[in-house]
Amino acid sequence: MFEVIREQDGTPEAEFKSRVSRGFEIFGTVERAYLAFVRHDLQPTPAPNGGVALCLAFRPGAAAGRTIAHCLATFKEMFSGGNFLDVIPLDASTEAVVQEHCKPFWQAQ
Repeated sequence: MFEVIREQDGTPEAEFKSRVSRGFEIFGTVERAYLAFVRHDLQPTPAPNGGVALCLAFRPGAAAGRTIAHCLATFKEMFSGGNFLDVIPLDASTEAVVQEHCKPFWQAQ
């Protein structure tokens, strides 16, 4: 399980959100997406206080692999090697936890 600390927002984050949103449009697999600062037990040592997570509510039955690969490649392209991004697939209960602290930056039409 993870704890959502806050929404992750700023100028570089806005660019990241814009770029991954284009992939969401192309792949059609994501219903809603959130960028959050989270804490969980499995985080690497460099981020003991938390880290950034892309939280994705996928469409039912969607194949998520290409979408996740696109998001990770975009992150790697934009940010230096010392930064980490967790990708957390959401179900209804975990999305409710995220929604307590974040609004979606992407919502499918």
